Amino acid sequence: MTIPLLLTKFHVPSVRSDLVQRDRLLKRLDRDMEGKLILISAPAGSGKTTILSEWLRQTKFSSSWLSLDEGDNDPIRFWTYFVAALQQSHPDIGEATLSMLRSLESPSFESFLIPLINEITRFSDNQILVLDDFHAIAARPIHEGMTFLLEHLPPQLHLAIASRVDPPLPLARWRVRNQLTQLGAADLCFTLAETTAFINRSMQLPLSQEQVAAIQARTEGWIAGLQLAALSMRDVKDISAFIASLTGDRHYILDYLVEEVLERQPKPLQAFLLRTSILEQMCEDLCQAVVGSTRTETLAQLEHRNLFVVPLDDNRQWYRYHHLFRQLLLDRLQRIEPEQVSEYHRRAREWYEQHGFVTETISHAIAAGDLSQAAEAIEREARLSNPRVEPARLLTFLEALPDNLMWTRPWLLLSYAWALYSTAQFPAAVRAVRSLESLLQQQKPSANTEKLWGLVTAIKGIQARQQGATAESVTLMERALQQLPQDDSWLRAVILLNLGVTYFVADNYAAAKSLLSEVTQIGKNKGIADPAIAGLYLQAQFLALRGRLDEATTLCQQGVELARERGWLSTYAGVLVQVAIGELLREQDRLEAAAQHLTESIDRGIQTRQPGLMMGYITLARVRQAQGDTQAARDAIKAAQKCQVWLWSTILSVPACQARLDLAQGNLDAAIAWTEDSGLSVDGELRYSRLLAKG
Repeated sequence: MTIPLLLTKFHVPSVRSDLVQRDRLLKRLDRDMEGKLILISAPAGSGKTTILSEWLRQTKFSSSWLSLDEGDNDPIRFWTYFVAALQQSHPDIGEATLSMLRSLESPSFESFLIPLINEITRFSDNQILVLDDFHAIAARPIHEGMTFLLEHLPPQLHLAIASRVDPPLPLARWRVRNQLTQLGAADLCFTLAETTAFINRSMQLPLSQEQVAAIQARTEGWIAGLQLAALSMRDVKDISAFIASLTGDRHYILDYLVEEVLERQPKPLQAFLLRTSILEQMCEDLCQAVVGSTRTETLAQLEHRNLFVVPLDDNRQWYRYHHLFRQLLLDRLQRIEPEQVSEYHRRAREWYEQHGFVTETISHAIAAGDLSQAAEAIEREARLSNPRVEPARLLTFLEALPDNLMWTRPWLLLSYAWALYSTAQFPAAVRAVRSLESLLQQQKPSANTEKLWGLVTAIKGIQARQQGATAESVTLMERALQQLPQDDSWLRAVILLNLGVTYFVADNYAAAKSLLSEVTQIGKNKGIADPAIAGLYLQAQFLALRGRLDEATTLCQQGVELARERGWLSTYAGVLVQVAIGELLREQDRLEAAAQHLTESIDRGIQTRQPGLMMGYITLARVRQAQGDTQAARDAIKAAQKCQVWLWSTILSVPACQARLDLAQGNLDAAIAWTEDSGLSVDGELRYSRLLAKG
């Protein structure tokens, strides 16, 4: 599944022009670039994000930013965003990792991080990557992957993590090895000089040095407390009395200051701030739906008034509250209107449901206590057979449901099994499938239960394939297709295509031929590029292995024509099938036509960052070599080596890619060695590489 990326997560937060310059911290960050990890671990409101933003803006090194949230606990989503963040400054990196993450399987973190690490070693410059709000990540597989990455991190990449708590990483070991630089709350607190600059210059408050020193002592240099205090003091007549009233610990100070900030706003604005605090992100229309009354100020105006509103896009359409401010607003809302909180969540759910935001719809239904509605929304999503809720988030939703819902409603249990499998929790997934089987056995046969049985069988088939049991996988997926409706659903296309890939690995063309034709037809009917073109592409590969190059070329031409007709040439499958036709034309010594197809596919692949690029460059190198243009062939090989792409889902592998590289350079013995020493003798692409090498 391709995950749509929210581009605002890569934006380095803006720094105010009147920001207090914190040279002591910036110099320390610059000095400690020798280590692998910079960790800034401190409570909310300590200035972690601000200091890192300022550092990136003044450093001489290339840098990228990634803001994390709870939705990033899905390992596939996390690592997809991680690679995409690196690509902000190194566009050619990580296609191998992304290709594996797009596959139907759940790859181990070593398998997709090793090619990424290898690519980082070839950076010509130093790169800084900041991971902000890392405390939102609680998934153990992600922590294990981060540990592996940092243990093997090349010196060209420096990671900086901002978190409210120390992450569960081997920090002590790295600290002993001088591979860790850590800044804590004490380091981030404003000094007296910094507090003076902040109060007098940034907030433009005419305080005496004694008053600054007093508020410094009261807040202990805590930046959020200082900012809230400064906002409160703008309209205070007796500043000394105000400062003297700030007693107690930080929580008391913060509660007091928030009340002061809120109480100085007009009543309608106070209500707006409190009621919209239930929203993680907000736009004007959504706020109107939740608040239910006419407002005089826009979100942009609230931002201008420094009411802790943060823009999420350049057009100032979507915003969020400062995390700390939002939490305090929520706490106050619970105290002031406890009986209304559920109603505000219901209004948010209705708006999100009307506008097609599935994840947010379920989230607010659960927050409102409408667990039955949340369950129904999950069931509707499951029946669509084209999941839009990421597995990790789906798992969180399902675990919030009571047992009397989860374990008695088959579609919920099916969703639970699929979410567990997708997040690599295989033993739990197996148990869930068994529970679902037991539940279905107690129900009367119907069209609904028949479909559920088919989906259970399909999951078991994918599990078998993941475990290397090809014959069992084929049996189960064939049975699933018999149990599922004979329609043209997206789900059926996925199972058929998955089965076709398994047949390709087993070199069973007779079994694959008809089902791949059906995959193509479903893709055409539904307007989905990958199954429509992939069905033709896989059939062509079967025929090419049998030496039937003319027929294979015809199928690929059909794929290219379909892609051109539907506007799919820049899709994953569109690029791949045009590369395939280039390879087939090269085999037939139609070099000019092959070069034309390959250059077109490479251009499109570069524009849309498709993983078919490596194959395109390798094949182009062989074409240029056959044309006698040695330098052009070398240039293409260098470009291919930069790509390091894992090709079509799980049917192409790194040994196959390396074999292709060796073939393109004329190293036939090395190419054959790659295919024979890989331990993947049944891999169709390896057989194809061996055939080419020997032919």
